[in-house]
Formats: sequence, C-alpha cells, structure tokens
Amino acid sequence: MCTVVSGSRVGHHPTLTSVNYELTLSPRSVPSTPCLSVQPPRMCIVFALRTSAHRYVTPALIYSQTQKNTEPIILEYLEHGDTGEAILAFDEIPYGSKRFMIAVIAVEIAMDHKPSHREMTSVLVSDLYGRVVTQKDIGRAFDMLLKNLSDLILDTPDAPTVLGNFIARAIADDCLPPKFVQSYKDKVECDHARQALLRADTLLSMKHGLVRLDNVWGVGGGLRPVKYLVRQMNLLLQEYLSSGDLHEAQRCLMDLEVPHFHHELVYEAVVMVIEAISGQVEEAMCRLLKILSSAIIITPDLMERGFLRVYEDMPDICLDVPLAYTVLERFVERCHKAGFLTDPVIKKMPSSLPDRDANLDLPVIGSQAQHETSALANYATEAGSTRLGYPMSCYKYRVCNQGAVHKTT
Repeated sequence: MCTVVSGSRVGHHPTLTSVNYELTLSPRSVPSTPCLSVQPPRMCIVFALRTSAHRYVTPALIYSQTQKNTEPIILEYLEHGDTGEAILAFDEIPYGSKRFMIAVIAVEIAMDHKPSHREMTSVLVSDLYGRVVTQKDIGRAFDMLLKNLSDLILDTPDAPTVLGNFIARAIADDCLPPKFVQSYKDKVECDHARQALLRADTLLSMKHGLVRLDNVWGVGGGLRPVKYLVRQMNLLLQEYLSSGDLHEAQRCLMDLEVPHFHHELVYEAVVMVIEAISGQVEEAMCRLLKILSSAIIITPDLMERGFLRVYEDMPDICLDVPLAYTVLERFVERCHKAGFLTDPVIKKMPSSLPDRDANLDLPVIGSQAQHETSALANYATEAGSTRLGYPMSCYKYRVCNQGAVHKTT
C-alpha cells in the first residue's frame, strides 16, 4: 500500500488521496524539514505532517480500516454497556468524513444479536448523537443500510423489520427528523427497503407511538418483573418434561437473559419433582440440571442456593405433599450421584421425624396414584404399630386419593 498526501501550499491541511507505504507530497507542499512517521505493514497508517506553521494533520481512515477498528469497540460495548467508554474509544480514531460508519457497523452487528443487544445499540446511537456523530451522519448511515438490505437479509431474514425498528427508534430519540421516512416515499425501488420504511412508518403512526417505541425491542433481562420470570421458568420446565428436549430447554433459559436468577429454575425444578412424586420426573430433572451445571449455565453457587431455598420452604411444602421429605431425600441423593451437587448441600438437607421415616420404603414408580397409595400405606402401618400401641389386626387402613389415612374397624 502507499500513502499519498497532497496539499495546495505550506500551512494548509493535506488530504488523503490513496494508500501505500510510500509517502508522496506535492512539490508546493513539501516543507523544508518535514517530520514523518510511518507504521509497519498491516497496521493503521498514522502519520503527522508538521508544516511551517507547526500544525499536525492526521488523515482519515479508509473503509476497511474503519470497520476493523470499530467492530471491537462495539462488541466490547455490548459486553459492558457503558456508552461513555465507547465514546472515548471512538474519539481516539480519526474517522474524518466516515463517522457515519459507526452507526452503520453498530446496526449491522446488532442485527445478528438478540433483542437486548439491539436495545443497547439504539441507546448507543442516541448517546453518540451530538457528541460523535451528527444528525446528517445518522441519516447517511440509515440510507446506506437501506441500500444494503439485499445483502443483510441473507444473514438476517427479518432484516427489513429490524431496520424499520431502528429507524423508528432513532426518530423517537430525536436522532433523525420525522420527515426522514416520508422523504423516501415513492423513491425506493428495493422491496426490502420499502418494507423497512413501511415498518418504521407503521410504528410511528401508532397511538402514542413515540412513547411505545422506548420498548420497541421488548423488555429484556433483569428489567422483567420477577413474577413473569418465574412463570416463564415454570413453563420452560413443563415443556421440557413434555418434549424431553434438553437443547431447547437450555436455549429458552439463555434467552431469558437473567443468569443471576438461575437459582429460581433450580428451585422450581426441585419443587416440581416433589409435587410430581414420579421417578420419571426425577430422572428428567436430574438430567437437565446436570447438563446446565456442566455447561456452567447454572453455577455451583446458584445450584446450591436453589436447593437451600427448597430446604427452607419444606415445612410449607410438606403441608401439600406429605411425602415431600422422602422425595427430596431421594432426589438429592440422585443429584449427588450425578456429580453436580456438593457435599455441603447434602449435609444441610433437612429431615422430618426421622424416627417415622427411617423404615419408609418408597418405590420408584411412574404412576403418582400408585406411588402415593403404596407409600402412605407403609406410613400408616408404621404409625399404627408404633404410636397407637394396638395390634395391626384390629385395624384396616384405607388410603384416600387426597392422601389422608382413615381407619375402619
């Protein structure tokens, strides 16, 4: 590559006309003692030219270098979410007339990410406005994106809808003028671009549309109400028990974007096992928790926290499920053998009336009715012989569907 700088006369800003390793100056612009510094190959070519007026000029980056320098900043921003830090990083790069490429690259990256990242990108574009880019830059960026939709749709099938959402959100954030969409009316030949503009116009035309556009990407992650997250995790577990699809369950949990709240899934899974009183459910839930633990989707501390929450609620749970302690003990042992439950969790497991539960034999069967009948019959037999003091021949025990034990003479 070669860098060619030309200028009209000494003291005026030179301009970048082509790229090379060699630096060439027009005869009229060569100062008596130029100060030049050229970087090694495959790196951003940055140099300073000191004129007779002691002014330094840094040329703007070419397109490929602009993309190469911008993408890491945006990807890092999607991790930490600090727009201030991103702006400082952008300010260190000599974009020149290509500042609009920041918004172009940001939106293109967001199209391949989840809704929460698209929301972060909209916030970034809004914060960049007036500090790094102008309204004209943002308009130029969306103009380029509309022209590139035919290529973007190959990787993102819903690219027109996504871009329409971005345009509408930018207008709602006062980054674009309201007339932006109307200015393209009857001037767009690409069907995908028309679809994107129609989507933006529809969103802006809704009643209270500008206010609603604050949630155009939906409410994500920890912003969702706790009750909603609990309900979604419960539905996730029910669907998993129905389908047995581990990968789908894992994907649905990740889509909730609440890694700090994964202990709730553990809690719901264990409670569901206790209430089901089914060996099949125990095996399925143990398999799911093991997969999530192995993938470090549920960390050991969150796994422990979920089980400890169940331990704390056992006095209330056993009111509805008399065999709760027995089922819990068996499930905890199964999880411990699977290798993802630690010894401290095992030691903290509570036990209710160990004198009565010591000889309780609870078989692993799939039918909840048979399971309750058999277990409660054993429980009643032991209770009658040890606590009432009468021989068992004096009583016949009947186990009701509700789980209550009645005696008849």
